[in-house]
Amino acid sequence: MNFVLLVEGKSLNRMVIEDLFEYDEIPATLFSVESGERAIELARRRKPLLVLIDLELPGLSGLDTMRRLKGDPQTRDIPVWAISAYAMRGDAAQTVSAGFDACVAKPIDTKQFAEQIRQFMANVPHPEASSCTAP
Repeated sequence: MNFVLLVEGKSLNRMVIEDLFEYDEIPATLFSVESGERAIELARRRKPLLVLIDLELPGLSGLDTMRRLKGDPQTRDIPVWAISAYAMRGDAAQTVSAGFDACVAKPIDTKQFAEQIRQFMANVPHPEASSCTAP
């Protein structure tokens, strides 16, 4: 089973993305956590194929969470996408230059986002070890 980790502090935003994975036939299991600290722990243990991180998290920020993931030899190769309500011109470039692999603007265009995830899943190698049970 392919595993994607969502790090989102707001329950409504989590529900939107969880529903997207469930109903839009995205070929992955989504696990959601509310904090950067929990995301780092889970990413180390489960090695997701992709991490989606909201920039505004309680406690450790999304940017700091990404930096810790990218700085850890166990998780540095996992792609990390920012999810941001900062949809001003140039914001996506700034998040990528900060170290994120991609940026998704809020509010999320569910059709476009589902297609981005499906394309990502189609192009990423799916290691056998990526199977996962509940965190």
